[in-house]
This record gives sequence, C-alpha cells and structure tokens, in this order.
Amino acid sequence: CLVISCCLLAQNGEPPSSVPTPRFRERKERPAAPAQAGNEAEPSATDGQFERPAHGHGGPQEPAHKLMHDFDAEGGMAGDRGELRHVDPGTRRMRPPELLADALSGPHEGRVPSRPLPLVDALARASGREQQRQIAVAYWRLAIAQAQLHYARGNLEYCRRWHQPGHAHSTLSESQWATAEAAVEDAEFRVINDAEALASLVGWPVKEHLPSTVDRPHVGDYRTEFEYLFSTQTPPVRLRLIHRTLPISRRAIDVHGAALVAAAEALRETEEEYHQQRAEYLTLAAAFDHLTAEQTAFLASVLRYNEDIAEYALFVTKPTSDPTYLAKRLITRPAPTSHRQPESRPAEQPAAEETFDSNSPRDESPPRTFRRERDPGAQSPPDDSSAGLPPKPLVWLTAAGDAAENAHGGLYQGLLGSKPAFQAQRLTAILHWDRELPPGTGEKLRLVDCLGRVAGTRRRVALAAYWDAREQIARYQALGERTEMLSALANKLLALRAEPGGAEAMLRLEEAREATQAAVLDQHIRMLTAQFELMMIMEASPDQPWPVPSTVPHGGDYRVVGSDGSQSGDPASGKLASFGVTGSRVLVLHTELSHRAKALVFADEFRALHTPPEPRRPAEIDAASRAVDRQIHETEVFLATLTDYNLAVADFVLPLFPPETPAKSVVEKLVVEAEPAAGANPPAKGPSE
Repeated sequence: CLVISCCLLAQNGEPPSSVPTPRFRERKERPAAPAQAGNEAEPSATDGQFERPAHGHGGPQEPAHKLMHDFDAEGGMAGDRGELRHVDPGTRRMRPPELLADALSGPHEGRVPSRPLPLVDALARASGREQQRQIAVAYWRLAIAQAQLHYARGNLEYCRRWHQPGHAHSTLSESQWATAEAAVEDAEFRVINDAEALASLVGWPVKEHLPSTVDRPHVGDYRTEFEYLFSTQTPPVRLRLIHRTLPISRRAIDVHGAALVAAAEALRETEEEYHQQRAEYLTLAAAFDHLTAEQTAFLASVLRYNEDIAEYALFVTKPTSDPTYLAKRLITRPAPTSHRQPESRPAEQPAAEETFDSNSPRDESPPRTFRRERDPGAQSPPDDSSAGLPPKPLVWLTAAGDAAENAHGGLYQGLLGSKPAFQAQRLTAILHWDRELPPGTGEKLRLVDCLGRVAGTRRRVALAAYWDAREQIARYQALGERTEMLSALANKLLALRAEPGGAEAMLRLEEAREATQAAVLDQHIRMLTAQFELMMIMEASPDQPWPVPSTVPHGGDYRVVGSDGSQSGDPASGKLASFGVTGSRVLVLHTELSHRAKALVFADEFRALHTPPEPRRPAEIDAASRAVDRQIHETEVFLATLTDYNLAVADFVLPLFPPETPAKSVVEKLVVEAEPAAGANPPAKGPSE
C-alpha cells in the first residue's frame, strides 16, 4: 500500500538548526490493538491518543481555554466524565493519523482517471517560493477533497441499507438518500476541480489524467521556533497570528477526531438498536447527520492546520532549499519522487521576504454590510455549536413577582410576554455580557477609543472589524451554555444507563460533548483572527495586548427620518422608499432582529420544557439534546443578524458626519450605552437620527 507505507508521520533526520519542524513527544507503551478494518496504517508518533482514564464523577468542569493544555497522558480531556463510555470500553479508538490514513486509503478516482503525484515532485515544478506555497496549499486541498469523497461514498452505503419502500418515515429517508447522492457528486466535482487547479500550478503534462495526492497532511505537533527565528528582527504580523493559533488548531484536530470517532460509534450502536426496533428512525437519522457533520469538521480542521504550516514554513525556509528538504518541513517523511527532478534549479528564487507581503493593507476591499451566509448552519450544522467553558451562573430573566424557585430552567423566561423589539434589546445586553475569556486574550477597547485611533475616512472599515470581533467574543461565551446544558443532561442520563437504550443514548451524548469541545477551539481561532484584523486596521503593535472590544452593540430600535419628514416610529410611515437605501436597510434588519429574538426566546422555552427534571426513558435525553442544539443555533443566527444591523446603522450614520468629526459625537449616534431595567417593558426606542 503505497499511501500507507510512504506517508507515515515519523520524524526523519537532518533537521536544520534554524528551521521549524514537526515535533512529536514519545508515547507511553500500550498493548497492541486489533487491526482496524480498512486501515492498516501504523500509528504515527503524535499526541492524539483518544483512550482516556476514568475521572471521578462530579469533578469541576475545566475552562475552555484549558482544553488545549489539559490533555492527559493518553490524550483525554481534563474534566471529562469517563462514565459516559460504557459501550465496548476495550475497543481501541482511532487517532487523527489513523483516521486520515483510513480516509485516504480507499479509491478516490471518479469519472476522470488520475495518477499519483508526490508532494516533493509537485514542489520541484515551482519556479519560486510563492508558487511553492500555492502548490502546497493546492496539494492539501486535493487531499482533503479525496478524503471527503471517501466519506461521501461510505455515507451513501449507510443510506442504501435504510432506503426501503414503504418506510415509516419515507420522506425523511428519501431526503437523506438524495442528500447522500448529491454529496458524492459534489465530492467528485471538488476532486476534479482541485486536481485541475494543482495540475495548472505544476504544469501537469498528462492531459488525459489528473494528479492525485500521495502524501498525507500533517496532524502532529509543529514547533515554530518563533522566538528564536525572530529574536533579532521584526516578524511579519501574519506569521505572529499563525504562531499563536497553530497550537489551538493542533488541539482542534485531536478533539474533532475524537468527536468523529464518537459519532461513528454512536451511529453504529443506534443502527443496531433501530434494527432491534428499540429506537426510532428519527434518532437514527439524527445520528447519521451528526456523523456527516463531524467528518466535514475534522477534515476542515486538518486543512486549516496544514495551510497555516505551509505559509509559515515556506516563509522562514531559505530560498535555496531543495524540494526534498521543503517537503520534509511540511510532512515528516515525504513519499519518494516518481520521476527525476530537474537537473538545474532556477538561478534566482525571490527571498521569502520578497514573496510574502504580510504587511500589505488588508482592508482595501469594501467592508461587508450583509453576510454571504446569514445562517450559521450554512457553514457548520447547528449540532456543531458547542462549548467547553467553565460553569457560570445562569441568568434567568423571571417576570416581576415570580419566585426564583419556580423557574423551570428557561434562561429568558421573563421575556416571554415582552414585545419582540424589547426582547432583542435585552438579549443583546445578555449575550454581549463578558464573563470569562482565555488568559492573555487582550485588553478591553471601547468603540470611541477605536474610532479615535483611525482616520475619519477609515471609520467604516474599523467599525466592521470592531463589531465582527465583538460578535466572535459573544459566540465564544455563548458556547458555554451548551456545555452546561449537556453536563446537566449527562448527570440525568447516568441514572438511566441500565435502562434499554441507555448505553446507546450515552454514546450519542458523548458525541455531542466531544463536538462541544472541538467547537470552542474553532471559535477561539476565529476570535483571535478577528482581534488580529482589528489590530491591523488600528495600526497597533502586535507585541502589545490585542484589542478586546468592550462596547455592546445597539440592539434597540433606531429612529430613521425619511426624505418626506416621516419617522420610522410613526404609524403613518409605512413605506420604505422615503427612507432611502441605507435607512431601509436599518428598518428591515431591525425587524428581522426582532423576529430572531422571538425565535430565540421560544427556542429557549422549548428546550426548558423538554428537559425533564427526572427523565424516565433515555429517549427523553435525546429529545432534550436536540432542543439544546436548536437553541444554540438560534443564538448564533441572532448574533449574526445583530452585527449586520449595527453595520447598517453605521452606513446610515457615517455619511451624516464629516471625517473630522470627533469620535465621541459619532459613537453617540451609533450605540446606546444604557439599557432599560429587565423588568420593564417600554416601547422600543433607539438613538434618534
């Protein structure tokens, strides 16, 4: 097996003294495990062990920012409760190197024939360092596309087993079958498209065949040696971001791999339970959807990690390095070349500093007002929303006169009878209330201080970056709610583990908890990236603490005055035409924000009502878990809409002020710092025009 024999992630010799290399730690000896079906790859020397020792029940939950530091010697997550792993505890779980080898071991050839291309051969065809970086990125994208095709074909086989005439849930079965067929076609298209892109970069000579990858992406530790390499010179700011996020990306691969393994186990046990008529098809369909989501999330984390490694390694490596040496910096042991390398290399290769313009302006394109994908589910399914934050006091909004002990678990009970506009205003304050962030996140930055540090002509760009960073922080903190809810469900489920279907329900809940841990690491990277973009726009030094936006966005109504003198709050102002394009955007988005708030409040109420205090059947826990997913999904959509609403307000306000206007005067028209009391229900009122 050429792929398996040539691509093991073991450290090869001749490491240079000044170049970052993949780094591994020795693993503890363990008994030999039974061979996995379809995967004969030897385990790579990396940290990603997923077997975990049992932890005492009831231990404190670890903060999200400790997830990347608190892997135990076997790769387990600190704070996890081992009691949830009762089904087949002796089975050895596959780790990221083995998962990747399995995904890349099967046939990936679609409608167009292909021929293998080692990474070293692809790099040898480049004429400069920038082209080598592009080739490396294209190579890994093709590898991920091939792995996705492998998963898609396997998922279609799953659906084929369930697709039967006269099915009790025939509409759902037909929908999943059609989705699985479309996923195979989409994966084949991506393989063809990415292979063609790689062929174009390397000057592929064979027209009737496309290239296919031989080497596997790297999933082990990577030592950047950042302090050593840049001890006497200022590093490009982009490399500083990569250096800071690479360890988080590395841990995310481990946790996504654990979530993928848990999802596969949960689906396998749920399918057996379904065939024994002890589980509904709806439960089986949900388990299948979770598996496909985790497959995509795992491969996305691997691609992100390797793209960052390629950018970093090819920047700091000497321009005179040969392709074999470069390949070893990207993967620990490249496959042998399939043909002779060119005898003569290009006489001149531009230095790394000349090919990567990391200090170039990053805000030349117009800032966005509306998102391409307003629904977070378009990028990742609602089930992927998760957390690993420490338990925090839940904020119940109870109506005036209600006793706190009468609360049934809803976070926003006091908003149920309020107007949607008021719900949006209060939810904005709650979701953007800072609780706990990772140590070293940065220093708080008010909006007025941010706008005061940029030129008046760049305020719109700064606002877009400021509200985006604020949204990513709110998302990071909102993920903690799902952790708390799933922990509460786990405690309830432990009492039912001996009931029929209890063990299978534990597996499904275990998969959800693994997904929460992976999602918080992904969100941490998005949060750091947003802070980095804001810092660059402010032209601040990356050596200083990165900015943490502290001003809460505006969630209330906004008074817009039309060309005919009508105001948005007047009952007579029913037409949007008089308010112009920018004014109409504000009004439409506020209406949408109100609907999103109403949907979130009711989703929270639904979740609370379907979380039984003393469940009698494991199926009740499954229903409660799905309700948690629904609530977090609505939270993410609300936060996205809120950001767009504030950017629409900015588009309406900024043209009213000349660039030399003091930042304080502009901010007073953008946000309202004070919010009304929680028990009140006044008419929605925002800043006046």
